[in-house]
Amino acid sequence: MAEYFYEMGILSTKDYLECSASDLIAQFVGQSAPRTRDTLRKGLGKVLFIDEAYRLCDGEFGREAVNELVDCLTKPLFVGKIVIILAGYTEDINRLLKVNPGLCSRFPEEVVFGNMQPEECLTLLHRQLQQNGIDIGSEFQETRSESYLELIAILKELSSLSSWGNGRDIKTISKSLTAAAYEGAGQSSPSLTVTMVDIFQALKSMLKSQRARCTDETQLGDSSGGVASKSLNQRPEASPPMPFNIATSISCATGSTDPNPVMEKEKVGDGSQLINSSPRDLGVSDEIWQQLQANIAANEASAKSLQESIAAQERNIENFKEKEIRGEHTLGKLQEIIMETSHASKDEINDLKRKHEEERLHNLTVKHAKEAAEESLRKVREEEARRRQGEARVQKKLREMGVCPAGFRWVKERSGYRCAGGAHFVPNDQLGL
Repeated sequence: MAEYFYEMGILSTKDYLECSASDLIAQFVGQSAPRTRDTLRKGLGKVLFIDEAYRLCDGEFGREAVNELVDCLTKPLFVGKIVIILAGYTEDINRLLKVNPGLCSRFPEEVVFGNMQPEECLTLLHRQLQQNGIDIGSEFQETRSESYLELIAILKELSSLSSWGNGRDIKTISKSLTAAAYEGAGQSSPSLTVTMVDIFQALKSMLKSQRARCTDETQLGDSSGGVASKSLNQRPEASPPMPFNIATSISCATGSTDPNPVMEKEKVGDGSQLINSSPRDLGVSDEIWQQLQANIAANEASAKSLQESIAAQERNIENFKEKEIRGEHTLGKLQEIIMETSHASKDEINDLKRKHEEERLHNLTVKHAKEAAEESLRKVREEEARRRQGEARVQKKLREMGVCPAGFRWVKERSGYRCAGGAHFVPNDQLGL
């Protein structure tokens, strides 16, 4: 892409810069805008590819980055000198473009990538298995065989689900089959092989997992009995696949998505509260579900309270700085007056010196108060950074444990973590907490 724009004479180099939304979003108020500007400066004359762009929709810090992005793309420093690509699925990109009305006009070009055809998926799977030294057998090559057509049917259903990841999921299936081949290899048979049965099992397992991730109830039918739907006698049609969307602008935008559902804010009555957009798992009691929503709201309230406290401390420090500047200015004026009034009486000079000393002591008090406030804020930020890092490690460990097959985000509770769907719980002691 960078070479393409270079050859067209739009960009001055063939270089490109790849980053994620997290490179633009800071952890504290007022820091996302400078980080966004710095990233854009690094991308001048290049293609700037922003992965995980959907995350710019989430929270005030993401919106701050979006607003800065919109503002910068109208300035002479960046106009016509950078190509920006925001990467994500169509639904996520559309949600992002709604964050700021000016974003659409700055990213007028869109490129939509449809899902791979089932035959292409099988070709890719075959190639990856061959690269891993895995033998499939001739039956896989018989494109008119009943087994091959059944594989095609499963892949068609997979590609109709909004959670289908195309080549990424094919790679996941390839890894699973490779692991199965190594596990099944015996000492007497040094070759690594997988059978059509193995491939069917891997695809059906993926299909069951993908259905569980779909938030649309009409996508939950499973004729094989994998996931229950509203009616056991009817299998609703799957919704059309969600294409991969790239929006571009010659000042330019594209998108990937997070498998974890987004927690969104919804207006309720006169107030605003956090809701869980993840679907409620089957069999979850009202009591557990209500407690889960309460925990989500409590966690959000705690995070909001902390950010408001940090913002208040930052404003307090700015006030101290302004007082310090005014005090230094007053001290300078008093010193000038003292120097220029050498002809004044001794009492007048002593009075000026007294005022000068009082102002100096006052300024010293302000300085110490400012330094104490800065130290307090530094400790709060460090503690919050440690908490975020610890939470990130816990979330990663929970994902690696694979307890929740739908891949939902985990919500902190008093004695452990519960998945956002409600059905799965991991106590603190299993996480080493």
